[in-house]
Amino acid sequence: MPPVESVSPAARDFMCRRGELNVSRLLAGAPKVFAGWSAMIDAQRDSRTFGPRLRELVGTHALTLEGA
Repeated sequence: MPPVESVSPAARDFMCRRGELNVSRLLAGAPKVFAGWSAMIDAQRDSRTFGPRLRELVGTHALTLEGA
C-alpha cells in the first residue's frame, strides 16, 4: 500500500472526507480504479434516495457479493 503522503491529491481529499481506510490506500495505488470506486462511494454515502440504514445494507450486500 502506498503511504498516504504519496497518493494523488484526489485520493488524499477522499481519505480526508471518508476516512483513511486500508481499502482506500490500496486502491489509491491504481488511479483508474480509484476514480470510479471513490465516485461510487461518494454517490452512495451522499444519496438522498436511501436512508442511512439502507445505505449501510447496500454496502454490506456489495461486500457479500464480492466475497469479503
